[in-house]
Amino acid sequence: MNNTTVEIYPNLDNALHISYIAWRTCGFLCILFGVPGNLFHLLITTNKTNRKEPTSLYFTAIAICELIFLFGLYEFEYF
Repeated sequence: MNNTTVEIYPNLDNALHISYIAWRTCGFLCILFGVPGNLFHLLITTNKTNRKEPTSLYFTAIAICELIFLFGLYEFEYF
């Protein structure tokens, strides 16, 4: 019987558990800070003076795409 995999990866289950905890924590923090940040960004860039600027329209489109991604991440991560 060859036990080389046990010697090479002695704590594989522990490493996978740490990776799972890190992903859940980072995902939660991204959602926690990303959603309000993008909503505030949309609120600020949609005022009357910024609505017609091409740069503001570009950043508004980016904020909308990031919100869609964050809601998808929330749906995938927690449901």
